[in-house]
Amino acid sequence: MDTAGLCIEQTNDVVVATATTPDLTETEATELVDELIACIRYDAAHFFVLDLSQVQRITSSAIQALLILYQELEHVRGRVVLTNCQPNVESVFETTRLDALFELHEDIDEAVEAVTP
Repeated sequence: MDTAGLCIEQTNDVVVATATTPDLTETEATELVDELIACIRYDAAHFFVLDLSQVQRITSSAIQALLILYQELEHVRGRVVLTNCQPNVESVFETTRLDALFELHEDIDEAVEAVTP
């Protein structure tokens, strides 16, 4: 499924979502999270890989939206990991210590393996 700024591929209960926007702002992140929460509720997805390879900048509001996804996944015993983060985006997660909640992986295959039970 492709929506503005997002490409979603689901295999069983694993979703790989690619953000296709250079700036992940509150609006884009809220749309992304809404789509992924719909996958939880309607498609029985529990495990998510977010590919941020095209994201050059992430706002604090976008991170808040990702935290909402994290909380939703806690209710269904799911997980979310991030992959292909640009150095400046990765730095934001490390500086805020949110890399403790959101595992950061180098590539999609590694991330899928890490998130799959």
